[in-house]
Amino acid sequence: MDGCLEKTLPKASYGYFAKVCKQSLKEAGPVAIEGSYKERHLGDVFFRCIMLPVRA
Repeated sequence: MDGCLEKTLPKASYGYFAKVCKQSLKEAGPVAIEGSYKERHLGDVFFRCIMLPVRA
């Protein structure tokens, strides 16, 4: 994914993914999410993913 999510996600979704990431850390477990966004050249983009807590 070329290093970080900020290079692949639309800016409008940063807050949503940050919230889910924090939720995953708080719950110390995976959090499944799904949603969609519009991409100018692709149209509607649908996604599903699981956020896993990772601590350095």
